[in-house]
Amino acid sequence: MCSSDLDATTDHWQSNLIPFCVTICHNGDFDEWQPYDDAMDVHTLGCWLSRVLNKPNAANGDSPKMCGVMDLLIAKGCWFRAVRFAYTMLVMTHEEQVCGWEPVSASAPNQMPAEKTMRTWAKQFEAAFEHYFNKGLSPDKAYVPKKVYSDATGMEDDAQCGVIIEDLVGTISNLLEAAGDDFKQILETFVPNSVRAAFVNGVVRAFFQQDLLTATWQFFCRAKGTFGISVSCTAYPNSICLAAKGQPISVGFNRDRALVVWTSEPVSLPASWVGMREIGRASCRERV
Repeated sequence: MCSSDLDATTDHWQSNLIPFCVTICHNGDFDEWQPYDDAMDVHTLGCWLSRVLNKPNAANGDSPKMCGVMDLLIAKGCWFRAVRFAYTMLVMTHEEQVCGWEPVSASAPNQMPAEKTMRTWAKQFEAAFEHYFNKGLSPDKAYVPKKVYSDATGMEDDAQCGVIIEDLVGTISNLLEAAGDDFKQILETFVPNSVRAAFVNGVVRAFFQQDLLTATWQFFCRAKGTFGISVSCTAYPNSICLAAKGQPISVGFNRDRALVVWTSEPVSLPASWVGMREIGRASCRERV
């Protein structure tokens, strides 16, 4: 998967090819997810995901669907994923839209833009991004946008992030208008003028903001069920996100070595480890 990263030695953003694999572990029952106005059960959700991700998955159960949703929501640093996220969550407004307004089912058609088409859009966004940051248009080309997290308001941009995103959205919008007729015709086929600005804004924000924590927060806000989850991704090897809904997750810390363990069954934490003292414990209850 292609991602854009800041090179600390040159203060320039550059594109890199990296593995991108989302891994989840979960315990409990994930029943429904609500991307739009209506919630979908896990069977219907699986049919919907096979279309928006352009990847069929015949695996049964709730875990594959949960992983598919996280695969859709995690997009930070990758323009293709940011394009796919913004199209699915901002351009489309109903689960049946991807099926040509037929009920979501295994036999329904797939009206999602082809992956090749979305990668073409992503290349335009990436070219505009590199032009903005590496050609001196940005007030701070080495700036990495940050967010503030709070229980009361969720995720908020820091002030400079908002300025740069707004400026970048304007630059990208102008460059897309100057793109070739073939590209604009394909874009107009799938993204109506009435939502074009929201789409461009959504792609840029997803590129900067759709990290593990944001994606997990959004997943839980729209999910129904009783479960705990851990989420990791090869693109962010130093991060893991734990969350619980309707049940606890207990986290154990060992003082003798860099070891952290987590479980939905607290009784498992005091299990003896060879040559190690008892693991300290903290609990997470219905928190992201």
